[in-house]
Amino acid sequence: MEKKIIEVIRAQKNISFIISSSQNIDRIVSAYKACKKTGKTLVIDIYTAWVLEQVRKVTKNVPGMEWPEVRVYADYSQDQKLKDNPAYFGDFRPRLYRRRVKWQEMKASPSSFLYFGKMSSFRKIDAFKNSEAQVNVFYSQWQGYLDGSHLNYFGSDRIAAYREDPKVNLSTPIRHYGLLSNRFRKELLPLARTLLAAQGRQPLPLPPPPDCDLWHCPRCGAPMRVVDRFTAAQLYFAGVDPS
Repeated sequence: MEKKIIEVIRAQKNISFIISSSQNIDRIVSAYKACKKTGKTLVIDIYTAWVLEQVRKVTKNVPGMEWPEVRVYADYSQDQKLKDNPAYFGDFRPRLYRRRVKWQEMKASPSSFLYFGKMSSFRKIDAFKNSEAQVNVFYSQWQGYLDGSHLNYFGSDRIAAYREDPKVNLSTPIRHYGLLSNRFRKELLPLARTLLAAQGRQPLPLPPPPDCDLWHCPRCGAPMRVVDRFTAAQLYFAGVDPS
């Protein structure tokens, strides 16, 4: 992955984008290393900067927003969350603004940047499209999102359409599979077993169910039970409790 990014951005004449998840730390690290080796600047959004801020509390081996090759683009909605919750975010916003990159900077020298974005970044990609140089887009999520059946995933149809857009160089070989690592695995794994059986191939047998509780209290050893579950959306900025 890192080699592919290096190959493309070293010769780029326009900006490049990576479409991935902010929780994909391995992909962020690959993007950072590629930028460092090619003299490019990695641009991340506020949410990704916050994720890295939390990860760096555990390990300093991941890039942070204050590293020389990293800048932060402040989208209005994400920035508003920081302003609305100053007690929660502390000095994060002032430090972030010292590493802020403005839209005009990216437009003035687009070939200097690699933007780590989301599926919803299609508007930014469109803004850099021109007839002189393609926008490079590395797609690094589950391929199934681009098959036209996930229109509720905002932006998936627009990213998929880049396959037919001559002004965009869309690269999708980064991740060809994802049955075990995406939100649809509960539905897809039985389908995979059915398809294997149709080909006369026997999938691995299911493991026997455990004969005890999976979670135990680290103090008393008693079984623990799930009392609530949180969705990805609830864990996003909208779910931040300023208290």
